[in-house]
Amino acid sequence: MEVWGLYEWDGNYDFYEYGIIFFICTTIGWVWESIYMSILEKRPLNRGFLYGPCIPIYGAAACIIMIVGRPLVPNWTLVAIVGMLVATFLEEITGRCMERIFGVRYWTYEGYPGNIDGFICIPATLFWGVCAIIANRWLVIPFEYIFTHVNPEFLKKLLFFVMVIFVVDVTLSIKNALDFKEIIERFAKSKSILANLSLRLDKLIEKYDKDNKYQEESKKERHGIWISVSKTLGSVKAKMDFLTDILKERRLKNKTEDISEKDMLELQAIRDSYMKEEQMEGSYIKRFRIYITHLMITNPRAKLMKLGKTLKEVEFSLKFKLPGLKRRKDDD
Repeated sequence: MEVWGLYEWDGNYDFYEYGIIFFICTTIGWVWESIYMSILEKRPLNRGFLYGPCIPIYGAAACIIMIVGRPLVPNWTLVAIVGMLVATFLEEITGRCMERIFGVRYWTYEGYPGNIDGFICIPATLFWGVCAIIANRWLVIPFEYIFTHVNPEFLKKLLFFVMVIFVVDVTLSIKNALDFKEIIERFAKSKSILANLSLRLDKLIEKYDKDNKYQEESKKERHGIWISVSKTLGSVKAKMDFLTDILKERRLKNKTEDISEKDMLELQAIRDSYMKEEQMEGSYIKRFRIYITHLMITNPRAKLMKLGKTLKEVEFSLKFKLPGLKRRKDDD
């Protein structure tokens, strides 16, 4: 037995006890990060990938650090070194896996000394070393108090209840994150489709606009993913309306003029594709805004790796959403 403050701890915990430690530390990590990031961003933040008040990487790191670090006590230097290595490795793997799976980098240490691809950095590694000492030296005291003073059956029931909520939260969060990735990919595909429609319209306009009345916009603003799709939609709509007016005008001037039936079918095909993309955009934009809002509240420095855009830039672009919609309605 080794004496830790007022309580004794031999380092051997049951599965349910480590489960309690995991969930307590995930909440402690959530409180710490929410306060720290709220101070940096100068506004209240609810940190984490999940909806609930927990950041699992802290709970996982705490359990592993306590298991691996226990045999090294009381050599606190070794405890800190092992804690730094274990937690940094866990942070690196977690960050890369989440980016690959969801297409979003939920945190970045860019600008911090010794960072590697923004996933880990020297200050964070040192922080994990301090956490390893705290966990193995002082954090065990309140845990021992809980495990020696609270009915084990009650703790097991409580753990089961919390685990059910946690699993539901994880399931919903993963589902929404994957849904968001699908939205991002669909918008990227939509931009490509609309660009192709725009080129097809340019060819038809060039063929029938003998007076060179049409002048394409030379300035193209790039605010974010949604506004770029919206602008392209508006551009395609304007080109279709312009080409339709040209064809009507030419028919009125010369009823016998031969306007290719093939070109008319091409224009109709473009119009059908445009309508499909416009309806698709409407179905995705609401979900996009909901998840973007969630990300801006929880991870304001996250990045959309698919587009290389920071979420702050995307948030800025969404301010132009209503004018964009109004413009399209006016065009209709």
